[in-house]
Amino acid sequence: GSSFAVMHSGRNHWDNGIRLEFDRECLFEGDEWLVTAQFKLIDQTTNEPHSCNRTESIYSNEACPMFIVWPKGEKVIVYPDLEDLPEDWVAAEYNKYQGKFRVTEKMANSPLAVSFYVAGPNREGINVIL
Repeated sequence: GSSFAVMHSGRNHWDNGIRLEFDRECLFEGDEWLVTAQFKLIDQTTNEPHSCNRTESIYSNEACPMFIVWPKGEKVIVYPDLEDLPEDWVAAEYNKYQGKFRVTEKMANSPLAVSFYVAGPNREGINVIL
């Protein structure tokens, strides 16, 4: 681990999050990627820790953060599955996440970008720290 964190503020939609585009030369069909992170949510106005509800969908105001893999022009893939989220969200602490995804034929051969980003909750004024 590291003693550094990244905070994304000024969010106003579920998909406003930290994003990167995969180098498609690194995507091989059938490969499995494991992504791990630790998340914390902070109310932008009060600077207090914010809770989320792990049973809410990514489109909810109370959703927990999620990993998104999006081959442009294709269906968005959300990780981890809701049942794989941390059992109990502890607002005052960093919450450990991990999600796996398998590189599909469409990802490996897409002429368009394949993006990875952190999404949720769908609520203005909540900063995501990872």
